[in-house]
Formats: sequence, C-alpha cells, structure tokens
Amino acid sequence: MLDASGRSVTKVLSDFAKEAGLKEPPGIDTVVKFHIQH
Repeated sequence: MLDASGRSVTKVLSDFAKEAGLKEPPGIDTVVKFHIQH
C-alpha cells in the first residue's frame, strides 16, 4: 500500500510513531481516527 506521496504506509506509520514518541507503530485505525480528530 502507498499513500498519496508514494511512501509505504508502513514507513508512514513508523515515522508517525517516532514523531508521536510511541514505542511501536499504531494500527491504521488509530492513525485514521487521529487524522479525523485533528
């Protein structure tokens, strides 16, 4: 799976987790909810 900019979703989740200070990448549902809320 790729996002709009062509990066793999796995990489995006990994980067998102680093930025958020999480120890492991969140599930796609978590990310979707996060983006909806913000």
